[in-house]
Amino acid sequence: MTVGQVCGWEDKQTAESRMVREVLLRAGFTRVDAYRYNSASLRVRVIDARFETMPRDERDSLVEPHIEQLPETTQSDIVNLVLLS
Repeated sequence: MTVGQVCGWEDKQTAESRMVREVLLRAGFTRVDAYRYNSASLRVRVIDARFETMPRDERDSLVEPHIEQLPETTQSDIVNLVLLS
């Protein structure tokens, strides 16, 4: 990617997706990308080295308490949550 080039999802960010990103970054996750795919769907990707040796259910358990801090409507719109190391 060249300097100044924007990822395709960055133009789909909303105040709500930025809120999701900020909550997860404050929780200490290394990288968080979030965007609104459509009016009923938020997509979230969390990248953190701690996930490397964890099975999926443990990764979920680590992220879930922070997702639960979000408004219920935001939580219900997160239909794609990808947790990568």
